[in-house]
Amino acid sequence: MQDSNTNEKVQTHWRNARPLSLRRRQLVEVTATCDGSVKSIHIDPKAVDPAEVEMLEDYTSAVQGAVNLGKQTMADEMGKLTQGLNIPGMPF
Repeated sequence: MQDSNTNEKVQTHWRNARPLSLRRRQLVEVTATCDGSVKSIHIDPKAVDPAEVEMLEDYTSAVQGAVNLGKQTMADEMGKLTQGLNIPGMPF
């Protein structure tokens, strides 16, 4: 059974892991870590035409997609570590 110190180390590792990036329509790039922290959002200058409301709405989708990708990656990796064990306090 893993102790809380080990769990904390694993969580710290994924908070500091290489960021994941997700692009939508090549106009917005959102980078987030595996714990769901959004590190950056890059918007191509040609993407800020107010008449393009639908495209602007896609930015929210890109942010959420990057966050979900990070959370899923972390859950997958933690699942490998716990190998199906029921550890209190671990949502994996």
